[in-house]
Amino acid sequence: MKASISSGEYEVAPTGLTPMRPFMIIDIGIQDKGEYGMKRQIIMGFELVNRPMKDGRPFTLIEFFSLNLSSNANLCKFLEAIYGKTMPDDAKDDFDFAAFLGTPCMGNIIHKPKKMGGTGAYIGSYAQVEEGREVPELQNEKIFFDLDNIDLVEYDKIKPGLAKLINDGGAVNALRIGATPMVDDLDPF
Repeated sequence: MKASISSGEYEVAPTGLTPMRPFMIIDIGIQDKGEYGMKRQIIMGFELVNRPMKDGRPFTLIEFFSLNLSSNANLCKFLEAIYGKTMPDDAKDDFDFAAFLGTPCMGNIIHKPKKMGGTGAYIGSYAQVEEGREVPELQNEKIFFDLDNIDLVEYDKIKPGLAKLINDGGAVNALRIGATPMVDDLDPF
């Protein structure tokens, strides 16, 4: 028996600068980032609002960010690019990620080879929308999942592959979503 290593044919989003809106923010909890250590991460999903696939649905792309708003953090740099200004510290303390869903922004879509072969579309850079530009509303349903304030209705909206990332975060994440971790997982020694 031989298993397929292909995930099938799918459309790759075209390259270039395009308007987009975040439709999904998922807190996947603490993840092992290898040499960078344990980091709390979020997944942010973007709808390319002017780029439909052949079937009419908009292309979507996801980005992973460490949940960190220090000045050098990628998430902070992303938000500053979207808003076109430096984020003051008091805004960082109170940033409302749920309210951020649907905020119009620009993304420069690039193509890069994927590890398993083929070509993938990625967001190479971000920018704010130029004044006066109309950005269509989202077609996808908004999804906001926060491990500090668990909403199982929102959790059930998450695609299984992404939900698995939450479940793979270890005992802390298991406790937060009501699963029972193994006793060995709770022992720090």
